[in-house]
Amino acid sequence: MGENRKAELDASVKRYQRELLPDDLLHSERLPALQAAAESSLDLNLDASTNYVHALDREVPTSAIEIVRGRLALRQNRTSEAVTHLSRAIELEPENLNAIYWLAMAKHSSPNDSEGDAMLTQILQRDPKNIRALASRVAYAKDRRDWHSGAQAQDDLTAATEDPPAAEFCVLGDFWFRAGNLSSSEDALKGGLERDPYSYLCHRELGEIDRVEGRFAEARSHLELVVRMYPEMDAGTYASLALVYRAQKQPHPAKDILAKGLRIFPRDPMISRLMPH
Repeated sequence: MGENRKAELDASVKRYQRELLPDDLLHSERLPALQAAAESSLDLNLDASTNYVHALDREVPTSAIEIVRGRLALRQNRTSEAVTHLSRAIELEPENLNAIYWLAMAKHSSPNDSEGDAMLTQILQRDPKNIRALASRVAYAKDRRDWHSGAQAQDDLTAATEDPPAAEFCVLGDFWFRAGNLSSSEDALKGGLERDPYSYLCHRELGEIDRVEGRFAEARSHLELVVRMYPEMDAGTYASLALVYRAQKQPHPAKDILAKGLRIFPRDPMISRLMPH
């Protein structure tokens, strides 16, 4: 590239960068400001993040710049390119946990799921309470339908979270329920209800556990609350409640709740199968 052409390109890039930043910034403040804007816009999933990241195209690559390039590529489903940028970020700064985290996300988007999980382990060995890594480990387990590992990961996430909300305990109970550990599931779900007495998921799962365990009065209380307060959340609740009514030898309430469920979920096959003809 000729010197005149290079100087013209550099000037164009600087003009472009100036348009994205306040006019009163010092020259030494412009690059850190662009990097911060790129990171923040990616965190907020803003369309403007593309502009901020591309405004860094002519800058000398650093680990931080390669991370935002990789994150943008990942958001735009250019997984191979994301892996390239994020791998380069780690080469430039091998101890950068942020780079390792985002490379784990990129690996999980590709067929190399086990490699991404190993990177999360690497992060947690250095920072056992890294919330992002713990939450991603939960998500990975859920994607694999590995309910036991998911429950363990969710337990670690809940323990690492300061004053965790009810939802975290309800998710933990849901994992243990799916893993077949009803006792641990019940303990977690009751912990969730202590924090939020009207939690949808905690009542839904406790109702199912009580139904399976033959505690029909308790199951009925939980499931009736769900259909009363959250009528459009889940068709399965209507089926479960109908089974509870039938177990209590109450066919008319069972028929009524199935009819209500069909009005809200007219094509649900489970409710249709249970509906008497």
